[in-house]
Amino acid sequence: MMKNNLIQKNIYPLLSVVLMLLLFCSCDSNKPKQMLIAGSGWKQIVKYDLTNQKILWRHSLEKGEECNEVSAFSDDAVLYSFKKGAKVVDYNHKELWRYDAPEGTELQSASITPEGHILLGQCGSPALIMEFTKEGKMISKTSLDTGISRPHRQLRRVRKSLQGNYLVPIFGKGEVWEINPSGEILRKVSVGGVPFAVVELNENRWMVSCGDGHYMLEIDPNTEKVLNKMAENEIEEIPFRFVAQCVRLSNGNTLICNWGGHARKQKTVATLLELTPDRKVQWNLALSDSLGMISSVDPLWDEHCMK
Repeated sequence: MMKNNLIQKNIYPLLSVVLMLLLFCSCDSNKPKQMLIAGSGWKQIVKYDLTNQKILWRHSLEKGEECNEVSAFSDDAVLYSFKKGAKVVDYNHKELWRYDAPEGTELQSASITPEGHILLGQCGSPALIMEFTKEGKMISKTSLDTGISRPHRQLRRVRKSLQGNYLVPIFGKGEVWEINPSGEILRKVSVGGVPFAVVELNENRWMVSCGDGHYMLEIDPNTEKVLNKMAENEIEEIPFRFVAQCVRLSNGNTLICNWGGHARKQKTVATLLELTPDRKVQWNLALSDSLGMISSVDPLWDEHCMK
């Protein structure tokens, strides 16, 4: 009798956990796939319902706002960068905060850190990495000499590493740099191409979007060994153009922004797609009258994605 009681004692908590996980998975699978999308050359930021294939919200960009990054704080605010600054707006289009980049500089990166801070990457002499609270109070400012004089060729999407350092794609050098908040360069990792974005999957694996190199790769930053690579014509019927933001979803699939702004006479078949680990296309979005070129995506249905 005591043995049976022990079995019951151990199995009931386990069954509870299993049931909770099943419930969570069931709810998550029924959640509409909504996402924020934007892109350089497209004059809007859009909240799009992929499940029902319809646009839920549009935010028109002002003249000169070349949006390269967009992400949501929550259901009430959207952060985006553009060439001359960054903004936080609500879904009623009210401006909650803005940063204006000084003359002669470019603001190419605006993201949300794990702590909920605003992280900006500004090209200039020197380049700057700045953190602000959501309310706009500056927390830190880090200077970086990229060795590149032209601001547009300097850096793109800055991310905070697991160790609290900054991962910086050096656009004009085919490298990703890791620097600490004091500005010390800890390492330079050669990735080739024109690196646009980096995602730290773990301390031994980075996923890097290589822009006009027409590929994305996963690399061990400690050894510079390439662990995985998807090149221009490896996905049947969807050639890569400018490989912009890539996102690793919780299910192991990858979202790839396939921006076509530099394609010239080459046709861009899909501007956003989801790939399985064995490189099967789950879905893709094509250019249309309502959807422009996409270089940034925030999958709102997946709170635990890596982007």
